[in-house]
Amino acid sequence: MRSGPPSRQARVRLIVNADDFGMAPAITDAIIDCHRRGIVTSTSLMANLPAAEHAARRAQEVPGLGVGIHLNLTQGPPLSPPERIPMLVGTDGEFLPESEQLRRLRSGSSVASRCAVNCQPRSAAPSRSASARRTATATMASTGWPASGGSWWK
Repeated sequence: MRSGPPSRQARVRLIVNADDFGMAPAITDAIIDCHRRGIVTSTSLMANLPAAEHAARRAQEVPGLGVGIHLNLTQGPPLSPPERIPMLVGTDGEFLPESEQLRRLRSGSSVASRCAVNCQPRSAAPSRSASARRTATATMASTGWPASGGSWWK
């Protein structure tokens, strides 16, 4: 067995993940273009944003692109009914900005105390996290392609 530096023929595989697939048509189209040019190998879909359907259609064109789930709690409407997560959404039914969610948490209001239970890391709040993952995965599956992975984001 040989030890020392790897041979020049050793292959290194670099995974380049492009975040925010489905955030906007232009972002989605740029990710597809970068994949076709051999730069991007995977992406993560923001299934709750309006351009997610556009992204799902475009993903059909590039079966080699790995598509995971980008769980998003700070932009757009939730996939879950807003009444199930009132501490995270505004009166318009869309996620509150992160700064407002944190303000509520720090204020000690009744909304903040409920948020303290639901804003824990994934391991501390498995039922909420699992529910969000199931909802996002079901949304992706309804388009005809399975999730290949995911990223957990605020």
